[in-house]
Amino acid sequence: MLEKIKQEYFDRSTQIILIDKENKILDSDHRLFKLKTGTYLHDFHAFFFTLLDAFESDEKTQYFPSIKFEREGEDLFLDVNFTRESDDKASIILNDCTKYYKDLHQIYQIRNESILKYRISEENNRVLEEQRNFKNKFLSTISHEIRTPINAIKGFLEILTLTELSQEQLDLVNIIQNSSNNLISLIDDLIDISRIEAGKLKIDSKRFDFKAMISALEETYSLKCREKGIEFKLAIPKSIPQYLVGDDLRINQILINLLENALKYTTSGYIELRANIKKQTSSTIDLKFEVQDTGYGISDKEMENIFIMFDRLKRGINVEGSGLGLSIAKQLADLMNADISVASKVDEGSTFGLDIKLKISHNQSKSRKRKSKSLTELEPDKKFRILMAEDIEINQMLIMKMFRTHPEYSLDLAKNGEIALRLIKEREYDLILADLTMPIMDGLDLTHHIRTSENPKISKIPIVALTAHASNDEKEQTLAAGVNAYLVKPVNSALLFETVAEQIKKSKRSRK
Repeated sequence: MLEKIKQEYFDRSTQIILIDKENKILDSDHRLFKLKTGTYLHDFHAFFFTLLDAFESDEKTQYFPSIKFEREGEDLFLDVNFTRESDDKASIILNDCTKYYKDLHQIYQIRNESILKYRISEENNRVLEEQRNFKNKFLSTISHEIRTPINAIKGFLEILTLTELSQEQLDLVNIIQNSSNNLISLIDDLIDISRIEAGKLKIDSKRFDFKAMISALEETYSLKCREKGIEFKLAIPKSIPQYLVGDDLRINQILINLLENALKYTTSGYIELRANIKKQTSSTIDLKFEVQDTGYGISDKEMENIFIMFDRLKRGINVEGSGLGLSIAKQLADLMNADISVASKVDEGSTFGLDIKLKISHNQSKSRKRKSKSLTELEPDKKFRILMAEDIEINQMLIMKMFRTHPEYSLDLAKNGEIALRLIKEREYDLILADLTMPIMDGLDLTHHIRTSENPKISKIPIVALTAHASNDEKEQTLAAGVNAYLVKPVNSALLFETVAEQIKKSKRSRK
């Protein structure tokens, strides 16, 4: 049995040829190829020219792998074994390894294709990363460049409202304010999209006042709906605990985007914000928020693209907005393992739902904050000296006008960090307001010089960054450098002076 299998294998895959030293065929078993005795082997295949010198070699046996032959239009790959039997005779054994080499070639091809795909994927990822970095840098730059003039526009409008204006003038001021807010909102949306795509937007988990969040939404949208001539409804169960744990900033952002979308497409009827408890344990609560409107509604075809960026209803409906709100809401919900749903009928309205699971704070007691005394109460005869480091003249003018309404402060100005540093060494200041982007010496370099000063009166001065850089990365970098507070332009005067007073009080308490 074994001999039979062996013989069948040799018959199928092996041929033995006997030649002389001139490559003349002396004998052959013809299993793979029919070779005529007395002909020259190199006439059959050019490869065999290489054997003319084999008789002179010191090596009796030589091996030549994977030589390509052709038989009846089919490619064969043969291993050739040459053995010198005597000074003028040699045997050649041809082994058919076609299947092995073809399989091996396929393996190599798959491997090479895999390597190629990997390298293509790597290159694509590199290109995408470069594009993402360019986009992020572009958005950051655009955000900074837009916030700088908007800061002046909103700041001077705020000052303008304190003057005697007619009702028509106040209406015009409000229009400009709203347009400025819309522009800043668009920039914030683009920055959020960029951070989500880059995986840099982090979801926080902290204790927050749920009822305070809802109350703020009610106050805002009751007014907005009233201005548009529609009704705002609120249906929130009193049984929802007041203090929950989650990212209230992002939950609030989602609800605002859903409410803004409803407001945008509703011209009559009402908008309702409601919530229901789906499930509650001692430590968790599953909530379903719903924002219902009586607006234009959404068709089945439009529903397919409802969460796509920059997509809006196309039915001749002229509304403001970028088409980013719902996309951001959906992506934020995904980051919090929440779900957004939508049901709608054309000309009847829409209902957007947010299903989210939150933790219940074990502490449901309202924290009582003692009302801190104002700076003038603490030191009634003191005039607090502030240094503002800012290179843009219009921003200098704006800050000066803001401080004129607060006589408890005196304000000095410096066009860059180098001048500010010189003034700090000449005079005592209670606080530094610093822009981050300035020529010669920027706000971060100024902070470094202040914090590393050997003079404790200088090194301990509180610093507030007043900047058009809005990204969290820049904020974290700035705070890590030693800045005490970070305010993003445009900033209203109430927040500015609240921050200034708080930082001065903290500084004085730490020095006692």
